[in-house]
Amino acid sequence: MAERALRAVGAVGIGLLLAIGFSPLANVVSYWMAPSRALGPAGAIVVLGRGGVTDRGELNGASLLGLMEGVDLYRRGLAPLLLVSGSPFGAHGTEVERRADVSRECGIPGQAVLTLSSARTTHDEALGARGILGPLGVRRVILVTDGQAMARAMALFERAGFDVIPSYGTPVLEWGGTPEARLGVMKRVVIEAVARLYYRLAGYL
Repeated sequence: MAERALRAVGAVGIGLLLAIGFSPLANVVSYWMAPSRALGPAGAIVVLGRGGVTDRGELNGASLLGLMEGVDLYRRGLAPLLLVSGSPFGAHGTEVERRADVSRECGIPGQAVLTLSSARTTHDEALGARGILGPLGVRRVILVTDGQAMARAMALFERAGFDVIPSYGTPVLEWGGTPEARLGVMKRVVIEAVARLYYRLAGYL
């Protein structure tokens, strides 16, 4: 009996792995998780922390990608301020410090770049953004984070008093991708599901 149960579990696991890697299942779930709102002008663009820095003090791929999305939105004239957040840890500079430097290197005026360096969670980022942007009269923000985490982040920022627009506006369902890429998407989906459960148990959502 135990052997049959193990075989059944193994078969189910293999079936799920094949379904995730060789079908658009992960893409559909990720698309379903991403909220949709029309992209438009706002008081500030908020780029949430996303991965930190390398041992040499350079932004990692995910962090740089998020920052470049925020820089592009600023260049398109969608907001006059760019607030960057990031991990407060780093032996050779922190994520938020490096993001601020890169933003200025990209031509954004120094007075338009704001930093949030003390946040360790998305909840902290929402409260920290309120403390920085609230006194400036900013109510509407464009939020930059990955699609899986966007709904949770938007809910936290809305509870902090913001009107929130996702950086991508309306999500696009992508059917393609390699098996490795689809498995990576599903991994992020599972991580986000756990994060949502934790935030609900903690009373943040």
